[in-house]
Amino acid sequence: MEKEPCTREKTISSILSFYRLLTQLPYIPSDELMLPPPTGWPISTETTEEKGTGIKATELRNRGKTETVIDVLRHLPYLDQELYREHWTLADNTLHINYARGQLYADYLERDTAILPLPGHIIWLTEGFERAGVYLLLNTETWEIIEYTLLGESIEIDYDAYEALPVDQKWTAYSAMPANEYFELWWWRHATLQFVLVRDETAFRGTGEWWCKDPRYLYEESFVQGEEADQEEDEGEDEDYVPEDEGDEDSDMDTEDSDDDESDDEEMEDIQSELQALSLDQPLPPTAPADHSDEGTTNSKCKKSFLYKLAQTLVPDPNNSNNPRANFTDPWTAAQRTQMRQLVSILVSHGWPVPEYEYRVSGRYITTDPKSWELDLTAFKREECLAALRQWSTDRKERERAERQAAAAAEETQQTRKVRSIARKLQTWFLVPTEKGEEIDESVIPYAVLALVELDEIEPVPEEVIRQTKIHKILEGIVDCPPMKEREDYREICDKAGQFLKNWEDIIG
Repeated sequence: MEKEPCTREKTISSILSFYRLLTQLPYIPSDELMLPPPTGWPISTETTEEKGTGIKATELRNRGKTETVIDVLRHLPYLDQELYREHWTLADNTLHINYARGQLYADYLERDTAILPLPGHIIWLTEGFERAGVYLLLNTETWEIIEYTLLGESIEIDYDAYEALPVDQKWTAYSAMPANEYFELWWWRHATLQFVLVRDETAFRGTGEWWCKDPRYLYEESFVQGEEADQEEDEGEDEDYVPEDEGDEDSDMDTEDSDDDESDDEEMEDIQSELQALSLDQPLPPTAPADHSDEGTTNSKCKKSFLYKLAQTLVPDPNNSNNPRANFTDPWTAAQRTQMRQLVSILVSHGWPVPEYEYRVSGRYITTDPKSWELDLTAFKREECLAALRQWSTDRKERERAERQAAAAAEETQQTRKVRSIARKLQTWFLVPTEKGEEIDESVIPYAVLALVELDEIEPVPEEVIRQTKIHKILEGIVDCPPMKEREDYREICDKAGQFLKNWEDIIG
C-alpha cells in the first residue's frame, strides 16, 4: 500500500505534537509553547525587531528564501525563548530556532558555501553546535526533513559520488524523511523514553542534556567505510593500543583468541538481558518489522543517518559489522546504560506511562500514527519528577567532579614519582660526582638524554610537583656545573635543562 505524501498541514501538525509532548514531559514549561494566531505570526518591523518579535522576512528574503518559506515560518508553532539567551535543546547538540521571536539561523551556514548552499525553498529549523550537532532542514516543496551533520554521518551516497556533485546539489545527498514521519518518530522515542531530555541551566550550550537509551549507535562514522587508509589512520590514533610483548608466542595468541570466541555467546546473552532491562522488561520482537521506505527504488540508500540508526528495533545482530559486543562492553557505554536506567526509573516512578509500545516503530516506516495514542498522564507528578531529575543531575555532576578530582590527584601522584625518579638519577649521575671532585661517567650521557625526554613528555609539570621534587634545583646545578659547561658532549643536556628552567620561570621565580 502506497503511503500518502506529506503535506504542509501534516508537517505543522507533527511539529506541534512533538513540541506539545516536550511540554508534557518534565522539561519545557507548558506556557512556553507558542501557537500561531489564525493569520500567522506578524512580520517584524524596526520597532518590533528591537523587542524580539515577528518574522524577519526582509532578512530572509535577502538570504534568498522564498515567500512560501516565510509563510510556513509564520504558521509554525515555536518554543518560547529569549532572543539572546540559550535556545531549547531538542536533541544531542541540537538547538531550536524561534523565528517568531526574530531569531535566525547563523548567516555563515550559507554564506560563501561555508557549509553548503541551499535553495530558497529549504529553511533551517534547528542549529547544531560542536561536532555532533544535528541541523534539521525543512524542504517546503517535498515537505521532507533533511538531516545535516558536520561529520557527514547523514550522507547517504558514496563519498566519491558526493564529492563529484555540483556544490549547489550537495544538499541532495543527505538523509531525508517525510516531515510528519520524522517528528512522529521523535515523538515516539520521547514518549517511550528512548530519548530523555534533562533540564540543565549549566549546560555548555542549550538548555539541557539529551540522553539516549540505545548508546550503541552513538559513534562517529567516516565518509568511506572499510578504506585501508582510514583504517590505518584510526590505528595510528588509537591511544589505548597496547603492543604485544615481543616474547609472546603465536600459540599464546591463538589461545587468547579462542577464549574470546568461546565467551562471545555468553556476552551476547548478557547484552540481550541488558536491552530487555532498558525496556523495563518489555519483550523484544524476534525480528524487526519490515522497512518499506526503500520499496520500489533502484538505488537503496546507505542509511547512515544518525537518528535513523537510533530508530532501529533493538535486536543485537552478531553478523552486523557494527559489533554489539564491541559497542556494549566498553566502560563509557556501560555507564550510559546505568544512567539511562536511573532516568527511566525516575520518570516511571512519578507516573509516566510505562513504555510498552516501542516495537511499533521500525526505521523510517511507522506502523501506527502516534497521535492516535493518547498518553494517560493523570497520575504523572510532573513537578515532583522535574525536581527529582534536577537532583539526579546535580548528584551526577558532583560524582563526576569528585571522580575528576580523584583522577587528577592520582595523575599528580604518578607524575611526582616519575619526576622524583628523574631528579634522583640526574643528581646521582652529575651533581654527586662533581661535589666529590670525581669524573662524570660518560656512559650515562644517553641515559640522561632519555631521562630529560621523559621529563619533557610530562610537561607541563605542575608547580606542586616541581617544588616537591626540587627538580629545578637539580637542573640549575647541571646548568651551573663547570665540568658540564666545558664538555661539548654535555651541551645537549645543559641546553635541555636550561630550556626547562626557562619554561618554569614564573614558577621558580
